[in-house]
Amino acid sequence: MLTGVDKQPMKKILVAAGNFDITHEVRQSLGSTYEIYEAYSHGDTLYMLRQQPVDVILIDAAMFDRTTGMKTFLALMTPGIATPIVIYSGSQTLKAVAQNAIAQMNSRQLPQLVHISALDKNSLIAGIYDALKLPLPALEPLGESDDDNHLYDTSPQQSRMWRDEEFQTLSALSRSLTEVLDLSEVLNRVVQAARHLTDADEGILLMPDSETDQFYLRAEVGLDSEVAQQFRVKLQDSFAGMVFSTGEPVLIGAGSPLKLKTQYFVNSLLYVPVSLKNERIGVLGVNNRQKRAVFNHRHQELLMNLAQYAAIAIENARVHGQSVQRAKELRSLVDACEVINSSLSMETTLFNISERLADLLSCGRVDIYQWTRPKTTKQRTNGTSAAQGGSGSAQGAVVVEAQEQPAVLGRYHRSIWKVTTAPAIPLKNRPALVSALRGKMMMVSVGQEDMQPEVERLNRVGAHSMLVLPLMADEHPLGMILAYYTRPTTMPPTDAIIHAQTIGMHGLSVLVDHGDASHSSLFREAGEINRQLGSAWCELALVGQDRRSLLILVTLGAATWLNRTYVDPYVEHTDEMMNMVRSQQPVWASSNGDTSTLGSLSMLEKFNGRALLGLPLVYQNEVTGFIMLVDTQHQRRFSEREIDLARAIMSQAATAIQNAHLLRELEGKVAELRTAQDRLVRAARLSAMGELSAAIAHQVNNPLTTIVLDAELVLLSSSLDDKARASVDAILRSGKKAASVVRRLLTSVRPEARAEIAPIPIMETIEETLSLMRSHVQRQGVQLALHTDFDEAPIVMGTRDDLGDLWLNLMLNANEALIGRANGKMGVDVSSPDEHYHVRVVIWDNGGGIPDNIREHIFEPFFTTKPVGEGTGLGLHICRQIIDRLHGTIEVESNPRIGTQFIVRLPLIRS
Repeated sequence: MLTGVDKQPMKKILVAAGNFDITHEVRQSLGSTYEIYEAYSHGDTLYMLRQQPVDVILIDAAMFDRTTGMKTFLALMTPGIATPIVIYSGSQTLKAVAQNAIAQMNSRQLPQLVHISALDKNSLIAGIYDALKLPLPALEPLGESDDDNHLYDTSPQQSRMWRDEEFQTLSALSRSLTEVLDLSEVLNRVVQAARHLTDADEGILLMPDSETDQFYLRAEVGLDSEVAQQFRVKLQDSFAGMVFSTGEPVLIGAGSPLKLKTQYFVNSLLYVPVSLKNERIGVLGVNNRQKRAVFNHRHQELLMNLAQYAAIAIENARVHGQSVQRAKELRSLVDACEVINSSLSMETTLFNISERLADLLSCGRVDIYQWTRPKTTKQRTNGTSAAQGGSGSAQGAVVVEAQEQPAVLGRYHRSIWKVTTAPAIPLKNRPALVSALRGKMMMVSVGQEDMQPEVERLNRVGAHSMLVLPLMADEHPLGMILAYYTRPTTMPPTDAIIHAQTIGMHGLSVLVDHGDASHSSLFREAGEINRQLGSAWCELALVGQDRRSLLILVTLGAATWLNRTYVDPYVEHTDEMMNMVRSQQPVWASSNGDTSTLGSLSMLEKFNGRALLGLPLVYQNEVTGFIMLVDTQHQRRFSEREIDLARAIMSQAATAIQNAHLLRELEGKVAELRTAQDRLVRAARLSAMGELSAAIAHQVNNPLTTIVLDAELVLLSSSLDDKARASVDAILRSGKKAASVVRRLLTSVRPEARAEIAPIPIMETIEETLSLMRSHVQRQGVQLALHTDFDEAPIVMGTRDDLGDLWLNLMLNANEALIGRANGKMGVDVSSPDEHYHVRVVIWDNGGGIPDNIREHIFEPFFTTKPVGEGTGLGLHICRQIIDRLHGTIEVESNPRIGTQFIVRLPLIRS
């Protein structure tokens, strides 16, 4: 309080502060000594300075221009503004900024700048007099001159000051709310004004949540942060609920503590409805939790007026927000259509569709299904197909519609769960996961019979392999990485596995310690795990506290199934699917039980989601498939606006998928055409070789005849010893064999001259070939074995020449696979595995095997891995032709660690 000050006109002070508490405290400290004007934003401050000259500006250092980010007090430091400025800073950081600015600006003929760091009477008066360059009057020591009820004085003088202050506050608030279109900022300013006008401990704004039947706190001032985070009030049986349902305010004065919610009590409260066009949208309230002061009807009138301003401002902000959202959605829709149609690659198209839908509708999983319309078949009434039995007439037949399940084309994961809501995988009967608990990594593939539960899991999710990596903390299992592959793969490099485990440990620790961690950073880490391991998608899982289950916290990645059919067992052939196909309508489900059909709710549970939306893919009025979108975080029903946006994208998606299909079909036809052209070229080469072989055969046949005849004459001589006779006998057999080859060459050119098929003892042809091969093979150090299960020689239909060529080509291949290999072994096994209907001949070797990438080409003509000039590539092709003529089969099995075996099956002649 001032002493010894002459009477003079009241100084005009502009208080510029976005925080109503600051304005209120200044009024409390200065009382009626000064004429105080208020500005609550950067723009409001500049407007007031243009409209109303003042003697001093008192400005909060925290106020800034929301457009440029510039501090308001810095914007006022211009030659065009001569009004002295008192800068208030409530923090050390702002104090340093303000003092630094004052030091730089006071030397530049700019307004007088003064800094204060407190809002008590003495500090304010000292700052104002310093800014005005007036001598500081004597100041009374600060004392407790007022109590909590000073604002509740009803004297005429105090009432006039209230009306002035209230008018200025409401007027300034209306101006500041028209400047701000951000809904959160509007709500915060409203509760600050409510607290300021009523001098309350707390101000709150509650709005109803239709899903939970509760009020949730949209804005507050004065509440403890922990209380604010958990603040929920029931719509029924509560003061706020009473105001919201009746539309009448509730004012309760001092008495026994009032219970607002569980373990939350106040001394007095005042709640008023926030209504717009006779529709209530929320409740504005103030509480005194510490103060003993009570609210009165004047406060109720103030709060009702404020609620009217608030309703209009909230609606303006909501409409603006909707406009911004609509513009954003339109831009997203245009961008999505451009991205979806940017590629004709099926894999890229499916990924783009899934990613854009997930972004636009905030979903964690997107599945794209290809729907094939069922084909009708006729069946006889006894259950036998008309195509299989009898005359095939329509009489006695029924039309049966084959029901096909939708096949998955692509799947996109970007899901995250809290520990409390994460899907749990029981560890019982999961050997790979149990091994990971012991710190052992494991790769599981669909062909492992000893891992049947894991294989069943792979089949359900459409994966070929799964890599399980343990995440250990001090030798105790914290969690696991489950990496999935849709194609055959090998174990990643050790350094990649270690890197992935390090990333997984960090991500899991963040999720456990900070449940509100940034989703984008966690998804980046999961993406890096996929990159390191080469997986299609991965899951980051936490071991449950009971160590009997695994909690999936993060799933990220994408996969496509274009070269094989994957039917998701979770999406069954249900009535709602057929209805969706027929009517082209969406299906939906929410975890609160709101669902279009019971089947949709069942699918939602299987997808571990909280909301589901299924929409058909329609191309030229035909349903070609459908898309499932799953929200794994929020319990909700997709709005009509969201469904319309999804449909707009899906119309483009259906066209893009169809275009990609057409491109794949075109590429397939081009590949078939090239294959046909290659076959024509090969046929021409074979024809030319046939003509050439006929000419060669004639040239070779004459010397062969001489060799054979001379060898027979030599054998008639009695002077030959045994060794010489054996040599000549070998020459004779080889000559006859060569003559036979020449004869078959001529026969191939003249098919009508081919030898007739007749019963042949198969063991004789095998033994003859072995006798030709044995000496050649043994000279290379290769062991040659023959094993048969027959007591009597099996007989097949064929020709000796064909069978001899068949065994010779296969044995030569086996021998070539052992060249340069130590302990080489090859052999022939003859058996009959199916009760003597077929004979099974296996030619095997323990060589290095046949690589997977060439195995399917080995029977093609002219295919060879030998250098040019060392092989024709016709040996196995000839074997296939012989097998086809004899109505048999030939298969190949190869393993780099074991070797190769060619398995020939020929029909037996049964006695």
